Amino acid sequence: MGKPSTSYDFTVSDTLDFEDGSDGLDLTTLRARIPLFGKKIGDMRFSISSRYDFTSLDSDFLGSRDLHEVNLSFQLASIPEEVEPGLIGFIRVQPGIALESGADIGDAYETTAIGVIGYKFSESFATAVGFYANYAYDDFVIYPAVGVIWRPSPNTYMQITPPLVNIAWKVAPKWTVFVNAYPAGNKWRLDEDGEGPAEIDLSLFRTSAGIEYTVTDNLRISLRGGINFLGELEVRDRQHRVLEDDDLDIAPFGAATVTWVF
Repeated sequence: MGKPSTSYDFTVSDTLDFEDGSDGLDLTTLRARIPLFGKKIGDMRFSISSRYDFTSLDSDFLGSRDLHEVNLSFQLASIPEEVEPGLIGFIRVQPGIALESGADIGDAYETTAIGVIGYKFSESFATAVGFYANYAYDDFVIYPAVGVIWRPSPNTYMQITPPLVNIAWKVAPKWTVFVNAYPAGNKWRLDEDGEGPAEIDLSLFRTSAGIEYTVTDNLRISLRGGINFLGELEVRDRQHRVLEDDDLDIAPFGAATVTWVF
């Protein structure tokens, strides 16, 4: 957990074709993150932040949909001082709502939790195990995770904690190049009655390479490009009956992020 920052990210994907060729999915996302509160007492750090996602989704089966997600993120971390080895811990609880404009908010509640515990052997190396859990629309999933965080040199950073991977090299005082992999997608409640589509469950992974430029001590701009892969789209009605279940072909995407560090 570094200095508090606010960021704005725009991502656009090429059409993700259904594997059977029957349809395709166009996807564009705008994301804003805003810090609300932060406090450090010794090795303990607590923070609250908010996030808003706007997703434009379009396919022949679903039509054009404007989808929204708003959540709060409560984070508590225990990280020893830079020169001291010791246990590290992190937990994030993130309640929110994800829905189409006009949908019933009471049906759109979701919660995500992430927990990590590990050991920091030195200033540059730590190992950790953890979990990712999500509850939305009567569905509960949990995944274990194990990995390492390593800084082999002052200009190189490696975080390999599947499903999140991030490797970065500071190639010049103001320039950093990076490669990463991370999960994407979401579940949304739709504004539909009767037997039509009522829930969208989109899951996919992304891998990309990019570059970040530090404009000032506070302002950073980054560009990245990569591919969507392992995509799956499931659509259900209000009785949770599956109306559509399709694997998605690989498709490229591009993204730009502006970050302001306080």
